[in-house]
Amino acid sequence: SGLWSPDTFTGSDPDGKWRRGQDLEFFLLENSLLSVNDVGAGPSFIPYDPTRSPSYIDMVASRGLHWVKTEMTDTIGDHRGILATFRTMGQQRKAKSRRDPRKTNWEVFDKSIGKVPILTPKVSSTKDIDDWAEKLMSSLRKALVVSTPKNKAAGKTRPTASWWTRELDQLRKKLKKAQRSLRVAHRTGAPDAGAREQAKQARKDYNKAIARAKGQGFKRGMSEITEREASKFLKYKHTPRTEYDKEAVLSYYIGEDNRPSTTV
Repeated sequence: SGLWSPDTFTGSDPDGKWRRGQDLEFFLLENSLLSVNDVGAGPSFIPYDPTRSPSYIDMVASRGLHWVKTEMTDTIGDHRGILATFRTMGQQRKAKSRRDPRKTNWEVFDKSIGKVPILTPKVSSTKDIDDWAEKLMSSLRKALVVSTPKNKAAGKTRPTASWWTRELDQLRKKLKKAQRSLRVAHRTGAPDAGAREQAKQARKDYNKAIARAKGQGFKRGMSEITEREASKFLKYKHTPRTEYDKEAVLSYYIGEDNRPSTTV
């Protein structure tokens, strides 16, 4: 089995690479689990240490779900993220954004169609018919696109963190680029000392910038906070009020009790 195995296996047994993942594969089969890894996207573990080999050690398995697709995503660590998309059996597909013909600007549509040159088609075979039909459909599609707007997709977008900056966007892109260069160096067997150092430095710069942006965002938020908002963060500790019972005090000094009882 290729599950849970590195790209290269240096053991003495040539079949050891394939036996390494057999137990895992048998477990999946016995429990009706489906591996949804995208093997074609390459290994998920790309070590920074050149003495270690890339590996498919990370895996996503499912049962009872309709698998849609799997994508590999870059992370700031040695492991690439495996993003698997599923649809449950009872889940309805979301309607795609479509163009609304009720909002078509027919003047724009007619103007677009009017730009198509009027030619008398010469048809001598079925292929000629198909070619002219495709040209007609292409002209109609173009006119529809320029004259008919799309409906806005429903749903809420995830808000961006208040402390996020354009600098972080640039550093994240720089980090992903460095990680891609490192993976390419691993795959091609090229010397990767420089690529590994660039990826390491890019990750360090990215993490430092995030910590700095969060700190600045917190200070900025605290400086702009109102008294009402501040009260939500503060918890007041009230001093307990102690009262002594008159009879208990008399009993303490005169009676048999050793000390007065208290009520808090």
